[in-house]
Parts: sequence; structure tokens; C-alpha cells
Amino acid sequence: YTTSLYINNVENRHVELDFDGAMAEPKVYVNGKLAGQWAYGYTPFRVDITPYIIKGNNRIDVSLHNREESSRWYPGAGLYRPVTLVTTDKIHLDPWKTAIRTKRNIRDKTVMSLQTVLAGASKDFRGKLKMSVIDKETGEEKLNASQFIEGSSFNGAFVVKEGKWWTPETPNLYTLKLTLTDNDDNELDNLSMPFGIRTIKVDSVRGFQLNGVSRKIQ
Repeated sequence: YTTSLYINNVENRHVELDFDGAMAEPKVYVNGKLAGQWAYGYTPFRVDITPYIIKGNNRIDVSLHNREESSRWYPGAGLYRPVTLVTTDKIHLDPWKTAIRTKRNIRDKTVMSLQTVLAGASKDFRGKLKMSVIDKETGEEKLNASQFIEGSSFNGAFVVKEGKWWTPETPNLYTLKLTLTDNDDNELDNLSMPFGIRTIKVDSVRGFQLNGVSRKIQ
């Protein structure tokens, strides 16, 4: 596979290619140089092409190798899922290292934990992480807050008031919108992630429990 990309700004930028599926053993070349490879075919992967791009036109080549009788079924071939070009500031939120979890529920307030990594940031970085929570069904904003962030990671929490629990029968969802700024309030990056409010537990007495209720897995 061959294509070209026009990049109009490379200064203080991070550029990567996100592959949702490539069968098999893909190798990614940028302007004739090997930028990355993946020794598999079923899972997503990403390649940081920042060191290889130039301002203007860039050539992208992807080669794949499908071995005969390498699987017990037909696995497909080639780029069978989307490839996305992602460009951000040098310091940016890493969506693959961002996690939202339900911690506890206190009356009408649900405490959610938030962990994320600031790729490209040093231990001396100082900035703010702005958070907004939107009810996906009603569009109502349930939270609008900001917290100071130091270093290259963030481990904190936020509160959703009168949150609706997620179950298969009532699949209530929210969207967390994150905006990363520096100390001068210059926007560096933003990220949106869907999440549901739920707890999961498994023990030998009550089996699988969703939101504290035992359920059969079917």
C-alpha cells in the first residue's frame, strides 16, 4: 500500500498513524525509512512517525506478508480496518493510557477515578486538565471543573451528580471531555471518551455481580 500525506506544520508536533487492523506482519515506511512494524495481524497498533516526516509531501508505504497455512481459518489480508492520521502537540494526552473507573457512590454522587498519561511531557511540566461530563442521552452537562497537573501523568477523580447506572437493560452513557492546557492557559490537546457508571465484582458465593446485583452470564 502506498499513499502520500501533506504535512503543513512539523514544529513541536507529534504525528502518528493508528492502524485498527493489518494482516499480517505489517511494516510501515515513511519517506523510504522503516518507521515501525507489528508482528501480528488481529490487534490495533500505532506507529510514531514524527522523526521521519518533513514539511510538505510525505510518502507512506505499508508492506504486509501473509504466510500460507498460518491460521486454522481464513484471517483476511491487507489493511482490513481504518488507518487514522493523528496529529497533536508534542505534549498530548495518550488515549491508550487513559482509564475511567467507578470508585464509589455516596447518596446522589458517584466518584469516578481518572488516570492518564501526558506523552512528551517532562517531570517539570505544569498545566491544567479541564474536565466536562456530558449526558449522551440528554446533552446535559453534569460536570465542569479543572485540576492542576504536574509531571507526565495524572491520577485523580471527578464527581458525577445524580448519575445513572449502566446495565444491559439501561445502557446509560456519558462523555468525558478533557482539555489539556499549559500554565498560560494555551490549549495543547483535547480528548473525548465515553464511559458508563458501573461496578463489577466476582466472588465464590454470589458469582458475577453488576452494580451489586448477581447476574447470570448468557
